[in-house]
Amino acid sequence: MNKTFLLAGALLAGHPAFAAAPPPAPAVDAAPPAPQRTRFDHGELLATAIGAAHDLGALLGPEDTLAKALANYRQFEHSPATQRNLQAVFGDQRPFEFSGVAAGKGATRYRFGFPGRGYLSPSGSNYSWSAFKLELLRNKAESRQRGSAEWKLVSVLNEGRSLLGANMFYDSRQTRAPGGLWYGSERYRIGTLMFGGLDAPATPAATADSARSAEGGPAGVASEADKGHSGTIQGLELRSDMRQRGAVTELRYQLAAQSIVVKPGPLPVQDVSLKLRILNVNTAALSDFRRGLHAVVFGQVSADERAGLMQPLWERLLKTTLTQGVVLIVDELSARYNGNKAALKARVSFDQLREDDVATPGVLLQKMVADIDLRVPVELAKDLAYVMARPHFSADMDETKLRASSDAVAAKLIGKLVGGGLARVERNELRMAIQFKGGKLSADGKPLSLAVFSGG
Repeated sequence: MNKTFLLAGALLAGHPAFAAAPPPAPAVDAAPPAPQRTRFDHGELLATAIGAAHDLGALLGPEDTLAKALANYRQFEHSPATQRNLQAVFGDQRPFEFSGVAAGKGATRYRFGFPGRGYLSPSGSNYSWSAFKLELLRNKAESRQRGSAEWKLVSVLNEGRSLLGANMFYDSRQTRAPGGLWYGSERYRIGTLMFGGLDAPATPAATADSARSAEGGPAGVASEADKGHSGTIQGLELRSDMRQRGAVTELRYQLAAQSIVVKPGPLPVQDVSLKLRILNVNTAALSDFRRGLHAVVFGQVSADERAGLMQPLWERLLKTTLTQGVVLIVDELSARYNGNKAALKARVSFDQLREDDVATPGVLLQKMVADIDLRVPVELAKDLAYVMARPHFSADMDETKLRASSDAVAAKLIGKLVGGGLARVERNELRMAIQFKGGKLSADGKPLSLAVFSGG
């Protein structure tokens, strides 16, 4: 199922993020005329996004054809409630650009976007964002598409706290199957994600300064991050790949981050990587889910009706997927800290699961089979023991003594695991083969109790 940035998701056949949310609440009062700006709270901002996505997504119809949607858009008007919200947020009742230009060989390059803007909420939050641009190149039959998007800045500032995303990109290459599903690859990237104690005035100038700082430019509000707890994630990236294997579909995901920094806190966590595969997902069930999702999200139904229709959709997909041999494989879950890398691999499946079992968590857990391979360098185990111990001691605690104490705790734990036959140490690395089956946990074939990880 297609995924895009926020409002643009509606143009790609309905992002699931909008499915569980209620339709926009009717505005109580019309927005005052420009240049005065209405102060929205978070709920009204969300209602604006959902309302616009609902209106635009309805243009596509179940066929998901952009040519038809573009033709309809020329005579299109948002609902009155959404118009009022859009006027307040964007200063325009029709802020979205939606156009198409010929690209040769019958293909069309579609463009969707909205302008940069900002507004204040009643709580004092200052929202700012740059212009958003999405391009989709589709062949004449609209069975193949290449997409790209760019969003330079989104920020929220409130009472010395902040959230900022800078340098966000999206690209995709996909082919549509007969069932309406889009197969292929998508990639999302956020250059810098910052959150926490950025004590700065909620002004567009401060926001621009923070963006320049995130890109290595002159220090702005980001340089004040150490005034409170704050965090920065650099190079956050998500890749997805959807492949059809006849009657089943294979889903692949890769999540990565170059570094995660928390201030004040431990050293940066670097080279974070998650590689995940979901095998044997029933293709027909996915197609049915997509059709049902589109009908629920963009149909003329009330919020209560929408919520009631969504649950059976998800339940049907879950039951079909789990009972027909779905397998989840973690090819890699790893991260590096202080030069040492910990890594995990896993495989999860279910043993002879029936539809009735899916609705019973206890039975579902009993029939789950998980095999996990865990590897942690001994030096990293010592570092983790120190990081967990440090907050419990005063700042003037002798670091040498604290290190010696935390190293002893790590050594004791490793000794318990190895001595009990639950793990082994090879090449200065703690290795464990963990299995969960029949509701019981074991390591290297021996019963494993989580109490072994306690300090006792």
